[in-house]
Amino acid sequence: MKSEHIYFKLKGEKTVSSAADFMELATENPNDRKLPVAKYYYSYKNLQWLDQPIKLTELKYFKTGTTLRNDAPGACVILDPLFSR
Repeated sequence: MKSEHIYFKLKGEKTVSSAADFMELATENPNDRKLPVAKYYYSYKNLQWLDQPIKLTELKYFKTGTTLRNDAPGACVILDPLFSR
């Protein structure tokens, strides 16, 4: 079964420490939430701490296959490490 995840890292850290199941991507701010102005809004469920943090250097951009660095943008599509390990 294929799944898509959203990964989170704490500010200033060089590892991803939590993941959640991706649900939906929207271009309009959901009415029931007060979110800052953004181009895209995503929803997720089952946010959990990872058993073992993932170093950013172990993650790769989806289209190019190049390694992420610590200056990677906050929102980017990566090859899903939960399925590539």
